[in-house]
Amino acid sequence: MSIKPHHAKILHHIASGVLFGFLILWFYAGRSLGFLDWFVSYSPESHAGAALMLAIMLMMTPAFFIWKLANRFIERTLKITGRYYEEGAFADAPKKDDTKPNSPS
Repeated sequence: MSIKPHHAKILHHIASGVLFGFLILWFYAGRSLGFLDWFVSYSPESHAGAALMLAIMLMMTPAFFIWKLANRFIERTLKITGRYYEEGAFADAPKKDDTKPNSPS
């Protein structure tokens, strides 16, 4: 069974929405289980905001990793091609030509 490119785009958008819902549910699950309160309780009162931000980052890291893996699986399944930002950001820098002198001509 072959999926038409137009249908693949729609399915990808639906899947992205479902995965975004997963991120929201992950946050509320962590919040309702008391992870944020527990983490903030170990910080001084003056740094509660910074501790809360750190707790949110730590709590959401596994969710974003799962989201990335699921999104790539869906794109591979639907044969959606493209270029990821990190492919260009972490590519090898072009080699400097050492044969040219550094002095201006």
